[in-house]
Amino acid sequence: MRNGIAELVQVPENVRVEFSQRRRRILEREAELNAAGVAVGHAGRERIAYDTREPKREIAEPDWWQQVRARAAEHGLGRRRLDRLARLPPSRVRDRVSEQELVGRLLRPNGLTARRNTFYERDVVIALAEAQGQGAGADHVSTTVDKLLRSAEVVPVGFGLDRRYTTREVLEAEEQIVRQADQGRGRGTALIDEQELGRALERLPCQLSSEQREAVMAIVGSGNRIDALEALAGTGKTTCAAVLREVYERAGYRVVGAAPTGRAVRELKERAGISESRTLDAWSLKLSADPHVLSFARVIHGRARRQPAVLVIDEAGMAHTRVSAAVIERALAAGVKVVAVGGSGQLSSVQAGGWLAALSRRVGASKLREVMRQRDPREQCSLAKLHRGEPNDYLELKHSRGELRIFDGSLSSLEAEQALIERWTAARERHGEEQGSHDQPRQTAPRAAERARARDAPGTRSARRQRRDRRATLGTR
Repeated sequence: MRNGIAELVQVPENVRVEFSQRRRRILEREAELNAAGVAVGHAGRERIAYDTREPKREIAEPDWWQQVRARAAEHGLGRRRLDRLARLPPSRVRDRVSEQELVGRLLRPNGLTARRNTFYERDVVIALAEAQGQGAGADHVSTTVDKLLRSAEVVPVGFGLDRRYTTREVLEAEEQIVRQADQGRGRGTALIDEQELGRALERLPCQLSSEQREAVMAIVGSGNRIDALEALAGTGKTTCAAVLREVYERAGYRVVGAAPTGRAVRELKERAGISESRTLDAWSLKLSADPHVLSFARVIHGRARRQPAVLVIDEAGMAHTRVSAAVIERALAAGVKVVAVGGSGQLSSVQAGGWLAALSRRVGASKLREVMRQRDPREQCSLAKLHRGEPNDYLELKHSRGELRIFDGSLSSLEAEQALIERWTAARERHGEEQGSHDQPRQTAPRAAERARARDAPGTRSARRQRRDRRATLGTR
């Protein structure tokens, strides 16, 4: 057994290959794509497996048995070999892990919530299957799943199709962040004088919208130890982060950044100018090794003095609660102000938006709602409804303009994939490479929707890159 899956170790390899026709078709399709220069990852193999699945059909059982015996004997698995296999002693079965031990193991911080804040029932089934060294019956797995989900340490979040679960330990970490923010209100932390702020804003190279200006002024003038900025996509949250960095640095503060992903860290460095940015995991590791990493100092007149600092956490709505709580706690202990920026509707962590949404609900947050990327008033209005969970107007608008095409099943998945790539190539040639950048106004939601639709298709992204390579127009993305 390996990860709860049985492997046939005594049956000759050539026999297994002969009778694994589905596997052979999958490998052949993968080889075709690789030969065409298309890289196929895990998701691509899953899609190939789906596309190569054939409907069940009736078979003539006596004839089928005769064919199977003949094919097996032809590859070395005849009657004598089968008799020898039948006389082999049973393999040694490792002791089964007790239900109590399994449940305890999966509910630890390095268990089901090691890399995510919530989990589904199917995640528990997978984890239990992987923990069974020699397999387990479906009834045993089902019973253990029910026992785990009924544990006092498990808390259900979400309802209906989005029924998920988390642990009390994760919720306590979220509560810790909210409690620290509540207790840290109006403490005079990283407070910028209004006149000094006005002079800093006047010297900015860019013009802020009234909403962005209000958000910046609220954060630097609050004196809170923790502030939150809720921002919809395209509303200029990165611009606000850059302005906060500029204002605080002019006032003598050291500004550092954190984010849950490497991509978001690059955004902080390259677009917000916060060069000292790391992932939250990286900050957590550094703080574990040296709790004083966020205690900064500078030399003034030959003497070392403490330097005030601000920590900007980008994409906080996607950040894992446990690691965020640990980093925030150490930052506050070092006297560092924390500014959490993101959208609570983004890939929510625990409940809707995780700890960022909890901060907004219970402590308050500055908000950016005016979408800056779209200039068309009708598109701005329909996009605002989309963000509120009302997608119909936006989809109808895009469909009426020919910017959204629905594949109704008349094409095969591969034909639809090819049509998608052709449309993308034509749009790229029509608008130019620069219009593909994510910070350009014409990067619209239909393209994002097309990408999301194609994400499960094997090699779509690689095929696009291959076309760009041939045209020598590969951009920075």
